[in-house]
Amino acid sequence: MAKVIKFKGITWFGIIGINLFGRWILVHDIKDSRALNHEFIHTEQWRELGVFGFMYTYYTEFFVNLWKYRNFKKAYKMITLEIEAYENDHNEHYLKTRKKRQFEMYRKCKKECKKCRCNTTKVKKH
Repeated sequence: MAKVIKFKGITWFGIIGINLFGRWILVHDIKDSRALNHEFIHTEQWRELGVFGFMYTYYTEFFVNLWKYRNFKKAYKMITLEIEAYENDHNEHYLKTRKKRQFEMYRKCKKECKKCRCNTTKVKKH
């Protein structure tokens, strides 16, 4: 499990948490269970993809999205690794039932539904 560190300086650009290589989680509020769960989902993604795979997937998707949407926030929100984390960070039990490489389902959903942002109800329809 990743080590959680409280770090008040993490609120740049509205960031409330960040996962560093799947080993350390910096959060503004250590009691924010949703932010922690979001970062724990990223920890699982780091484990599955490794450092190179995670960084390659994350930044390739970000820059492709930035070129496609010409909007920094939307480019970030459309990274499949982020979509999975945001769609499931409210569910405390998600990691217990999560399938390996679950984020790939969101990539498929993004291609098929062509919506600006997938959500759980739309994903279940695919």
